Amino acid sequence: MKKLIFPILIILFLTSCNPWKFLGEYDHNVDFSTYKTFGLLNWDRHNDSQVTPQTKEYILLSIKDELEKRGYTYQKNNADLQVSVYIIVNEATSYSLMLAIMPDTAVMEELQLV
Repeated sequence: MKKLIFPILIILFLTSCNPWKFLGEYDHNVDFSTYKTFGLLNWDRHNDSQVTPQTKEYILLSIKDELEKRGYTYQKNNADLQVSVYIIVNEATSYSLMLAIMPDTAVMEELQLV
């Protein structure tokens, strides 16, 4: 019987220059070597308000590419492993005084794929 892992996230972009933070959640008791194929579950509509369509495509293609590098084969339907993507964007602004004259403002964005 095929097992559905929901939600699962593969930690991606470990060596990229991307400022985003990626968090993964999965069952540590599962032997992933038993899976041969993977599929992507439907894109959550909540994600559309968090990223641009271009970023969405980048994320999905990156997930496919990473899993294929790890030896899995993409299969749209009835895959052994089902991958779900949920995005959380946290934005924070920090202020610091520069020469006690004008504030230096920096906006940091953190993207979490869950």
